[in-house]
Order: sequence, then C-alpha cells, then structure tokens
Amino acid sequence: MEDFGEYTPLDARPHDGRRGSAAHNRYVVGHHCAAWDWARKQRQPIVRFQRSGWTGAARCAQVVWGGDPTTDWGFDGLESALRSGLGMGLSGVGLWGSDIGGFFSFNGRRLTDELLARWVQLGAVSGVMRTQRNGIRVPDYERPQVEDPAQIANWRRYAKLRTQLYPYLAAAAEEYQRSGLPIMRHLVLAYPDDANVLARDDEFLSGPDILAAPVLEPGATTRRAYLPEGRWIDFWRAVAFDEATGAFRIVAPATAAAGGREVEVPAPLDELPLFVRAGALLPLLPADVDTLADFGGGAGGVVRLEDRRGERTLLAFPRGSSRAALARGSLVSLELATGWQLAIDRPNTRWTIEASVATLERPFVPCAVHWQGAPLPAGQWSYDAAAQVLRAVVNGTGQVDVRRSCSGRRVAPPRSPGMRSRDCPPP
Repeated sequence: MEDFGEYTPLDARPHDGRRGSAAHNRYVVGHHCAAWDWARKQRQPIVRFQRSGWTGAARCAQVVWGGDPTTDWGFDGLESALRSGLGMGLSGVGLWGSDIGGFFSFNGRRLTDELLARWVQLGAVSGVMRTQRNGIRVPDYERPQVEDPAQIANWRRYAKLRTQLYPYLAAAAEEYQRSGLPIMRHLVLAYPDDANVLARDDEFLSGPDILAAPVLEPGATTRRAYLPEGRWIDFWRAVAFDEATGAFRIVAPATAAAGGREVEVPAPLDELPLFVRAGALLPLLPADVDTLADFGGGAGGVVRLEDRRGERTLLAFPRGSSRAALARGSLVSLELATGWQLAIDRPNTRWTIEASVATLERPFVPCAVHWQGAPLPAGQWSYDAAAQVLRAVVNGTGQVDVRRSCSGRRVAPPRSPGMRSRDCPPP
C-alpha cells in the first residue's frame, strides 16, 4: 500500500532547487515512479497500490485505489467511488478499485447491509475487487462484514463471478497495455460520437463486452440504464447463478434488445444490472476455482487456478461476426447461412461451451456439431430446447461447426437432461 505521496513538506528542497509547494506535482510522480522502478527489479512479484498521482504517474501505476471514501451512498461514498473509477480510466489508469464498504463513518453515516451489498457488486466489475474491513467510526458501531449471514450469499455470488471472469479481465488488462483502454471504460471511450453517453457517469463497460449499471440509491429495486448502439442482452434474464456449484449458466432464451435508448431493468438486492453485447464470447474459469494464488493446493479442498490451468468455460452469445482476445490466443465467432462457426486458437485447453442460439440473427435448432471437420460424438454435445442453448465440450485449437441442417434428414439433437428435444427443420 503505497499510501500518501501527495503531501510535499513545505520545507522540502528537491535536488533541482525548487521549494515546498513548487515541487508538489512533480514530487508525486517521482514518488510513485521510483517505487515502480524498484518493484519491477525484484525477484519476487510485487503489486503496488497507490492513491495519488499527477500527469505522468499513470505509467508507473500498477493499481490505484480511491483513498478513504465515506460509508455513504452519495458524495464521497458509493456514487463518488464510481465517478472516481471512471475518471481514473479517462486519465490513463488501467487498474482501479475502491475500498468496498467505505472507510470513514462520521456524523451518523454508517455502513448498512444494503450499502455493503451494492458496493460489493460494483467491486466485482471494477479493475480491482478489494474489501475494507475497518476504518474510522465516530461514534463507534458494529460494522457489517462480507462474511455475515446477511452478506455471505451476495459476497459468494459476486466473488465467484469475479473469479470466473479472470480470463476475460486478463485479456482486457493486456489490451490496456497495448492501447491504453482501461478495464473500467467510460462509455465515451467506446462511443465517442454518441452525445447521450457524454454525461453518463453511473454506468460503464467492464472490458469490451459487459455493460454494468450499479445501483447507487438506497431502496432501489429497478434501474434505468442507457444502452449504446448495437444489441444487448440482459444478463440476469438469461443467466442464472447455481448456488450448489457456483457456476453461471444460460437457462433461458437470451433476447438481444436494440441499443441507442434507455431501458428500465429489475434490480433486486442480489442483482447488479448487467448487459452483455450481442456477439460476446466470455471466456471463464471453471466454477470450482477458489483462488488465483499458487499456494494452498489441496488444503481443505481449495481449488487453485493452477489446478485448472488447462480448462476453460465459454459463455457465448453469438450474432453476426465477433472476436474475443485471450491472454494467449483468441476466439472468433461467425454466423453463416449454414449455421454457426466458432474458431478457437488456444492449445492445450479443454473448453466447455454454452452458446445461446437465440441471439443469432437467424436462430435455429442445431442438427449436428462438427469439430475439426469430424462429427462430434453425441456424448460431447447437447441442445436445450427450452433455453435455446447449445452445450459442447472440445479440446485444443480448432473449429466448431454447428449446422442448421443435416443433408436433408430430420435428426433429433441430443437432449440436455430434463429438457425436451425437437427435430431439426428440413434444409
């Protein structure tokens, strides 16, 4: 925690002869860049958190956090934290996070269960998800914690979402290194010609394909959000969180709604309003991964990233043509007259695919799935007619071809357990 840095002693004399406040802005850049120069020379990897900066400090900023916010909804609280994160992104900072729950509790501004739940949800789609357990409380009170009975279900859902999104967020972090686009993106960065997004500081893109509209008011159970151009899927109307396994699964037909307008969506306390771009390919970690750290393997059944290094899950919402970057490789989706094609460029990886056929421009019932030009065995793919979801398992680099017709024959696709199968239409 590279705290402070913004307070230059008035009697300080830098080597260039400037005094006190005249060196203020340059000092904070030198402070953090000196620490960065030191950290990257160490044999052991070190992650530095900083809160201060000036023009030129972004290049030395591994992680920026928003200082010590107030345990409140509005000014200096949750709403200000979101604005701070978007401002950091516009200033060239790629990784930002807030003190989830806030720090200062003064004059009756207490952290409540509702505020903590909503702050956890914002943290899950920020550059960094980091809780604050204590802080300064005047007068003192018992502060809610994420492991409390009233909080643990919300914490588990969004910690699981955050962990599983690791491949998607890692690719977004690499894109920042190449282009300067932060993980938390003000909509103006993606839609500079849309005048409707200029003043939108209450929603953002988390990476290239997920639109988040955090709830920033107490008691809210709905949320109005602006959808930019294109087509968008309301995540929670198509995807469910499986409490037993911790997995996120497509369980209902995904409707791709037109953008360029405001919409009102449900926002119960356990839901962070999320939208996924039609065409999005979301690479995820397996649901049972508990930690990205290398230590602790086998202890108490803890599953590490290293234990699932060669496994990935894909939530796909194909439409038209689209592409997703991976930290090592890529995914390319292409809608064809004959069906749907998915090209996977990542060796030594087993992919468990869930693809919403409903989001295609021309939805269809799959008749056959080919992998590398050969039919995929029935045990490796199925079709859920109720949810309009194709599920398949493939290994390595190659091409999945999902066909809408099968040489003039009516063929019943394999059924998902408990779901009704339907015959394929004739070609």
